[in-house]
Amino acid sequence: MQAKHASLIDQSLNMNWSDNRPKTISERLYNLLYKDPPSDFDLKVDAHIARAKKPTNKRLRATTIDHDLNYAVDFPMFIGEMRIGPNQDLIDVVFDTGSDWLAVPDSSCIECEGNTVDNTNSQKTSTSSEKLTYGSAQLNGYTYRSKVCLSSQAASCVPDFEYYSFFEQTGLSAPLEGILGMCQDKQMLISNAYREVGPLFGNELWKEGGIVEPTFSFGFQGF
Repeated sequence: MQAKHASLIDQSLNMNWSDNRPKTISERLYNLLYKDPPSDFDLKVDAHIARAKKPTNKRLRATTIDHDLNYAVDFPMFIGEMRIGPNQDLIDVVFDTGSDWLAVPDSSCIECEGNTVDNTNSQKTSTSSEKLTYGSAQLNGYTYRSKVCLSSQAASCVPDFEYYSFFEQTGLSAPLEGILGMCQDKQMLISNAYREVGPLFGNELWKEGGIVEPTFSFGFQGF
């Protein structure tokens, strides 16, 4: 199965980020070998860096386990595309190993930057809105069921996956549009109280036969 390659955001790896320090040998070699124009994703990252005068250590707290994921432009994080719903709306999500639900912005979300998901033809599975907290990020939305994919290939899809779609949010900004929870499907030892783990895309993709094991890894290109 081939899927969109995950991207690692880091000021030291983003060659379009500029500062006053001398370029390293690896950066100069990269510029000599790869002269492609910046992608839309690169431009999003650069715009985010430009807005952040003083990068801060923001923390994403898992909703079902007591575990945090640091995310700031000066900390590495993996981002890739997900295709959500009947229209296969493209959403840039952070692959978060410290949370569970797939959380994506609803088309009615006013505070959301970038792409959103049209849930008109998706099955709504909650009757009242629910709030999710990721440390600095606060989300409010409903749960739905629909087709969710990693790429345009059928083998990367879960035809009936339950996800969370928020219509209100604070704390998320470009290039982040959503969050794909990839925590372990078991109770964490550091949590004193039992907390049920929500739907995990990797496990469901394994059940559908899209992957041979319920595990994942990240690959790099050009380094």
